[in-house]
Amino acid sequence: MGGILAQVGDDTTVALMSDHRFGPLHGDGKWACIVDLAPTLLHLMGEAVPEDMDGQVLHDIFEPAFEETHAVRYQVATAVELPEAYALSSEEEVEIEDRLRGLGYLG
Repeated sequence: MGGILAQVGDDTTVALMSDHRFGPLHGDGKWACIVDLAPTLLHLMGEAVPEDMDGQVLHDIFEPAFEETHAVRYQVATAVELPEAYALSSEEEVEIEDRLRGLGYLG
């Protein structure tokens, strides 16, 4: 990791991630979840974070000066209508639920 950091400038953000969580964050040493990555990157890029997006902005990873000048912006979620071709049949929905239940995602 040190070799990579030596090659990037001070204005470059580097995030180390794994399959379930990444961190620890500086500060109190909390771990972050992968779902926090998207809202955090949107904030870093100056984009609005959708209100219904999973995860949260990881404020602890930013310098205080950045946080003071870059407030998190949120945008209202909008419903998206999928074309009929993407609709699932009742049987397909049951099959997907069964798979998710078998993987432990549903009770």
